[in-house]
Amino acid sequence: MDAGAIASGTATGGAGYVAVKGGGEALAKQAVKEGAEIGAKKTAQEVAEAGAKTVTKEVAEAGAEKAVQEGLEATGRKGLKETAEELAKKVTNKFTKEGVEETAVKEVNEHEQIVTNKLDGIAREEKIMKGLDFRYGKNNVLREQFIRDKNGEIIKDPVTGTARRLDFVVRGKDKVIKMVEVTSKTAPKEMQKAKEQRIVEWAEAHDGAFIKDSRTGELLKIPEIVHTEIKRLK
Repeated sequence: MDAGAIASGTATGGAGYVAVKGGGEALAKQAVKEGAEIGAKKTAQEVAEAGAKTVTKEVAEAGAEKAVQEGLEATGRKGLKETAEELAKKVTNKFTKEGVEETAVKEVNEHEQIVTNKLDGIAREEKIMKGLDFRYGKNNVLREQFIRDKNGEIIKDPVTGTARRLDFVVRGKDKVIKMVEVTSKTAPKEMQKAKEQRIVEWAEAHDGAFIKDSRTGELLKIPEIVHTEIKRLK
């Protein structure tokens, strides 16, 4: 049955019913389809809008958290840096102050030790000198005498470039009869003895070793058989 028959009313009742029913179904399907499409579009739009809001919110929150975290980290780093710098200053100041104090105390202690050693050395020498004065006569005991050459020039060690000064020299008529070195019980003297030996050997190869009597200006020869005696006292 065609649409024209239905429109003109020439169709029979049964046929009209079928036609109307068929048309209604078609219209219903079309309406459902259109409704479904509209609903789908609306739903899609709502979902999109909702998703956009959610995404925007999440992005914003994430950005805010990141910004806050970066800010805290930056502040933390700055705070730690400032704290470390302050600590370093305090530690430096502390150790500088303690170092100065420690150095000062050390220098004072060393100076005191030097003075003590010097006083002890003077006391030892005074004791030996009294014994030498008593035995040989005060005028024959000479203190702190350099070893010299035949011209009266002070001889220097070819190795160290330094001279050798004897604590005590006892003179005879025209020569040295005794030489004495005074020291403590534990002071090492090996290097000093070696230096003296080198000076004397050089002198013997150049007409001998001498000392000069500071009171008379007389040069007194040191015989090869006379060697320095080391006297050790407390």
